Amino acid sequence: MLRIADSDGPMSVSWSSRTRRRASEACVPRQSLGTRLAWISRTSAAIVFVLATQAHADSGAPVTLTGETMGTTYTVRLTRLPDGVSAAELQREIDRRLERVNDLMSTWRPDSELSRFNRHQGTDWFPVSADTAKVVAEARRTSDLSGGAFDATVMPLVDLWSFGPAGRPQAVPSPEELAAARERVGYENVEVRSDPPALRKLQPGVQLDLSAIAKGYGVDVIAASLEGLGSGLQTSNGPGKASSPSRVTQPAHLKSVSPTPTGDLVEIGGEVRARGTKPDGAAWQVGIETPTSNRRGIQRVLALRDRAL
Repeated sequence: MLRIADSDGPMSVSWSSRTRRRASEACVPRQSLGTRLAWISRTSAAIVFVLATQAHADSGAPVTLTGETMGTTYTVRLTRLPDGVSAAELQREIDRRLERVNDLMSTWRPDSELSRFNRHQGTDWFPVSADTAKVVAEARRTSDLSGGAFDATVMPLVDLWSFGPAGRPQAVPSPEELAAARERVGYENVEVRSDPPALRKLQPGVQLDLSAIAKGYGVDVIAASLEGLGSGLQTSNGPGKASSPSRVTQPAHLKSVSPTPTGDLVEIGGEVRARGTKPDGAAWQVGIETPTSNRRGIQRVLALRDRAL
């Protein structure tokens, strides 16, 4: 898990013992590009972290909210809170929206929309929310652009290498097991439509893992909410009947707030989106950690303003 903690200097990040153990287990030889991609997507959160000056008691310090989601942590920094909204109220709203993303796209929740689609063995259209359809469509687009290097149907290999919810086998997968899993991998085997939103398998054994893209979508959802443009999530009226973004309303306790702060930064597991500036007018700073196992350090610092990473 990515851990972010304030200190006397820049914010620091440390891997938990579980993450270190999982990373060391992942160092066995890989026989599949899809498997390597799955591992990279789960350890990338340890590479990117947020730099910020020490928080002070004066009103010029950023407001910082932190919590847990999607098996990792999130950090939200704002130049100031919207008028009439407390930090506790805003954090509850952030948690609610992130829970919605989890309920739709988590492979660790058996009752999530994505888990139900993965268990579906038919090749007929499976109704989903507009949000899930949007993210799967983007995953398909990324697969096309990368020539298949990004492939959200990697779930069978994720499970086989023990990175998923299907248990923890102690042995390295055999060539036969790897070959069988690869038969169920291929982004071309999933179709998506937006009206009405639905997914369809062209091969019944295909399963989706959106872990490499859902965190970024969660960042977009929170960032859009902070910008006052709506949640980015539709309120579901049943399978395939999500309302349009323009019809989403803020909860009652957030309806009459003033315009959003002049800047904010949202980070979930290393996925970052920055808007505006810090309270002092400077760009938000994001550090790229040096990829070494024997010491901690910053390889490069990037200044972000109205950009994502």
